[in-house]
Amino acid sequence: MISFLLIILYIIYNIINYGIPKSISATYYSLKYKITFSIILLLSIIFSFEDFMLITPENFKFLPFLFLTGIIFVSAAPNFRTNKFIENVHNWSAIISFILSQIWVAIVDPTPLILWLFIIGYVIVKFKKYKSLSLIIENTCVKFWAELVMICIIFSEIIGY
Repeated sequence: MISFLLIILYIIYNIINYGIPKSISATYYSLKYKITFSIILLLSIIFSFEDFMLITPENFKFLPFLFLTGIIFVSAAPNFRTNKFIENVHNWSAIISFILSQIWVAIVDPTPLILWLFIIGYVIVKFKKYKSLSLIIENTCVKFWAELVMICIIFSEIIGY
């Protein structure tokens, strides 16, 4: 629960001070103290790891370990606009964490996955204006909203346990 509060408070702080970002990772560039981004992610992992392991079926305990490790790599490469290597580490770690976390949710309790309908609806509405997914991603905050939905889905498993 502490980890969820940390992330949500971090997001709220950034929205209040800098507006809705393109993605949670993009908040790194708005912060005066850049290390805050990595600290929040790492503390969130530290405070949630045990909860993830407690509610995960025995044969699937590797999934939270792997998706949380991916988040560690995201936090270790926050300056993804610096060069191609850091961008690749950051983006691929985020993608792998996303996929593994949603597989984990599907195994533990797939009910919260219904929240993805909000993102699907958002994309459908934006598609009328932008006509392509790449333009939607480039010109809207769809990545941010998708990340927020993902966080809510993941932590709903822990909170609901």
